[in-house]
Amino acid sequence: MAVTRNGWDIIDSGSSDRLVPLRWITGKVRKGDAHTILDALGARFNSEVEPIIKAHSWGYAKRPVRGTSSIPSEHSSGTAVDFNAPAHPIGKANTFSPADRAKIRQIVKDF
Repeated sequence: MAVTRNGWDIIDSGSSDRLVPLRWITGKVRKGDAHTILDALGARFNSEVEPIIKAHSWGYAKRPVRGTSSIPSEHSSGTAVDFNAPAHPIGKANTFSPADRAKIRQIVKDF
């Protein structure tokens, strides 16, 4: 069974009943514990860092990690989200202020 780097198995289809909507994103995430944590994370990010734009935020996508061809992304297991992704693209530095980076680190530490 293929798994992502965080140990969760890959979900083969976005129509899987193992995926459920998440209020912060346009897509879905893994139901159960992952949904609970990602929902709480979204609430904290939205209130403490910046408002989440749902149309610019997404979750499940069966794909490799960007820049690789063989490492499955955590998005493939429904255990990752991108909040306000167009404002914070991969590879672009300093899209968050130093204060916001500190808030994000604290949120992650709290989880």
